[in-house]
This record gives sequence, structure tokens and C-alpha cells, in this order.
Amino acid sequence: MKRALYIVIPVFAAGLILSFLIKPALVRITENAVGKLFPGSTVNVGGCRLNLLSGLTFFDVSVRKGQGYDVKIREVNILYNLPSLMSKKFLKIRVADATARINMPKRHLLNAAPIPAAAPTVKSGKFSVGLIELSNINVKFTSRELEGEGVISAEFDLAKGLLNYCDMNIPRIQTRDFLAEGAVLKIGPGQNSGKIYIKKVGFNKLSGNGIKGNVNIKGNTMFLGLTGANTLSGGIKGTVSLSLAADRAIEYTADLQAVNLDIETFTKDFEIDRKFQMTGKLGGRLSLKGKGLDITVFDGNLSAISPGGALTISDTRFLENMAAKSGQSLDLLVEGFKYYRYNNAAVKLDIDQGNLVLKMSLSGDAGERSLHVVVHDFKLRRWL
Repeated sequence: MKRALYIVIPVFAAGLILSFLIKPALVRITENAVGKLFPGSTVNVGGCRLNLLSGLTFFDVSVRKGQGYDVKIREVNILYNLPSLMSKKFLKIRVADATARINMPKRHLLNAAPIPAAAPTVKSGKFSVGLIELSNINVKFTSRELEGEGVISAEFDLAKGLLNYCDMNIPRIQTRDFLAEGAVLKIGPGQNSGKIYIKKVGFNKLSGNGIKGNVNIKGNTMFLGLTGANTLSGGIKGTVSLSLAADRAIEYTADLQAVNLDIETFTKDFEIDRKFQMTGKLGGRLSLKGKGLDITVFDGNLSAISPGGALTISDTRFLENMAAKSGQSLDLLVEGFKYYRYNNAAVKLDIDQGNLVLKMSLSGDAGERSLHVVVHDFKLRRWL
């Protein structure tokens, strides 16, 4: 027993001394390495704790570049064991209790964000990372196209390309014409499923609230099952899928069912009720497909809900254009769309060479009417 103590105590003491001597060097090396990853930034590391067999922890890390960004991290843990070191792999990198403030209003977000210029390396070669965990990361950002704030905790399996868990709370995120408030996403550890809720969403002049649904993750794809969304005094349900592969733009598809959408609310929200008055409710199917900021498919088939409604077009210029294209008399069109009562309506939406095309066919006791409206260059990038 005494012989074992004679061996263990010196080894333990030597480890403590070696750890004490190595710490200042590790701090300097880390500050220099992080400075190379974020050129032009000022990097400070408050201290570190080293366990030769299990991990390395850095405290009070800050990365700052002028007024552009300021990142402060209370703790960074790099976890490993002897087998992982032999195979040049860190088991996990955990970042805990951080704040990131990004303020670059003249630059795009991906160019404004403090993203490393290169992957971390060591002299003997690159180390791979198994898991990355973010715990209580508070972010606030302002860029050319986007601004917002939120708090996120999540774990990513880089080897498998999977999201292990996520707890996200976004009080606000907005672009020029898009706003989301009170967004919450929760996915439990090892469950690959969870819940999503958004208190309020606005796009241009269209708004919705009480958006809720279920979330399922399979590989790089997130599936959203919307169980409720209130808009235009009606509701929308359906499914949305998002492809979240890191090496390409987000791809998305949506298959939605609309119920009791109020046409009069739409005309008032978009402030066109002085030129175009229409009452009634619509229901039907909407489908959407796109990649990044480009919408490639937008298809909709809506129909009027009994008992129909009324349509009046008081915009003379719109009627003049209709008369010129159809060859019909302007006087007949003015009279035909003066409080036209319809019983049935079919609305067709689609995309034609990047333009949104709306075709409306109406029928009532006074005969049939049709409208054809085109929204040119219908792309999300128009609003960013």
C-alpha cells in the first residue's frame, strides 16, 4: 500500500505542476488561434482548467471586432479521452452561457456574423468533433436584410448530421416585410420530435397568429404539422417540410388547407378596399415549393363557401385595362362589376416564369364573371 502511494503521489503532484505550467501557454495559444479564425478581432480568454485525461475548459472568452460584433462566453468545454485523442477526435465541444451582439446594418447576415475563416487545426493535423452543444446562447443581431433576437440551447451530432435536441425562444425576428414574434421550438433529447408555437406572424400586410404544430426530424429534414394558424379571420392547417443540409440552401415544401378565409378582411388589410370591394369566404388547398429565396411552385385551388358574396370593382383604370385586353365595352364592364352578386367562385393560383398568376371565375344570377391578376417577380428576395 505504501509502495503504491509512493508512486501515485509523485505522479499526481507532477500532473498538478505540469497543469499549472501549461495553463498560461494554453491561454496564449488559444487566443492566437481564435484570432486567426476571426481576422481583425480582439480575443481574450480569462483562464482555463485542464484535466489531462478528460477535458479542457476555458472561462470568460470574448471575441470582439469594433462595433461589428461582440461575443462573450462564460465557459467552453472541450471533452475527450485517451482513445479519442489517439484518433484525433474531440468527443464534444460545449459552449455555455454566451451572448452575441452582431451589428452590421450594411452587410448581409452571413457576411456579418462572426463565422470562423477556417477550421481549427493542430500541428499534427485536423481534429474532428463528434458533438457540439450550445447551452443558453443569447443572440441579438442587425444586418442588411434581417434583425432579431433569441435564446437557443441545442446539441448537434456532426458525424451523423443530426439535431439531438433544441430549445429555442425567439421574441422577435424581422425583415423589411416579414415579422415573427413569440416563436418557441422545443425538441426533447433523443426524441426527434417536439412542438412549435408562434404568437404572431406578418408578411407584408398579411398577418396571422396562434400558429402551433408538431415537429418531427428525420435526417436533415424537419417536418412541421400545423394544427392551427389564424389568418384573414379564418384558419390554415397542413404540413411543411424543410431540408436543412448545411452545404446547400434550405429547400421547402408546404401542403396546406385553408378554411373560411375572409375576402373582405383581405381587401382591408391590403388597403385595396377603395378600389376593390368583395365579400365572402374561401376554402381549399394551397401548395408551395421553393429553394432559398426562390419560390418554384405556388399552386392553389380555392372555392367560395356558401352562400357566396358580392363583388364591386370601382377602379376605372383596372376596368379600362380589362376592356382593352378583352375587347369588351367599358360601360358593360362597369355595369357588370357594380355590386355583382355571386353564388360560386373558383380561384386558381400558380407561378408562371416567376410571376404569381391569379385567375378567378365567378357565377351568379346575373351571369358569369372572370378576373385575371398577375403579380410580377414573385420572389422572397424582393422583400429582403
